[in-house]
Amino acid sequence: MKLDETKLDLKDKGRTRRQRVEKKEGAIIAAARHIFTEKGFFKTTMAQIARKAGVANGTVYIYFENKEALARKVVEDFYARLMQSTQIGVDKCETTREKLEFLASHHLSRIIDEWQILELSPVFMKTFEGYGSSGLFELNKSYVSIFDRIIKDGRRVGELSDDIDLWILRDLFFGALDYGAKTIMVKSRREDQTQFTQALVNKLCADLEPTSPSAVNEMGAHLPGLVDRLEQVANRMETALEKPKG
Repeated sequence: MKLDETKLDLKDKGRTRRQRVEKKEGAIIAAARHIFTEKGFFKTTMAQIARKAGVANGTVYIYFENKEALARKVVEDFYARLMQSTQIGVDKCETTREKLEFLASHHLSRIIDEWQILELSPVFMKTFEGYGSSGLFELNKSYVSIFDRIIKDGRRVGELSDDIDLWILRDLFFGALDYGAKTIMVKSRREDQTQFTQALVNKLCADLEPTSPSAVNEMGAHLPGLVDRLEQVANRMETALEKPKG
């Protein structure tokens, strides 16, 4: 009995220590995010981050090899938080349009609010080599899969057509949002955000609207007459070509 209790005590102590480590690491990441946003990567020092986190300078290096490694973790933390908050919001929506509107609005807001964090990526991702096997790629892949599921679900229930490849829709959607965020920030017109996201979703849904049965029937009703007219035009052209010149 005493042996079992001793094992249990050791397990609890180990768990408490792990929680302390995770808490301290989280404090360092939060401090780095704050100072990177305020000063930028190159003007930020590890000493400033340590002071903000309330730890000794050397403690930061126990958790992160250098400032680039810490910047990578800050960006990964951004995507993890973004993915979690986006999924929670999307799950509260009912229709495909509502889900896309939330995703567009939320994505745009987070980019505008934390653009300094996203600018850290080139610091540790100097080339695309190795990006496909990086943790950042996996996080980004998991995040955009939320959009993929929205489109797939919309197609499954008949709200969207499948005329365009999914990867093309994904790149058009997020590419437009990223470019729109830059324009809104340059013009300092945050009030344009709602108009932009609504226009984007309206265009996307309009282009993906399935052809209704009535439209198909109407097209079929006019098809015989159209074929007859085309045949008449072709006959006249053949007659004209058969007539001798002069």
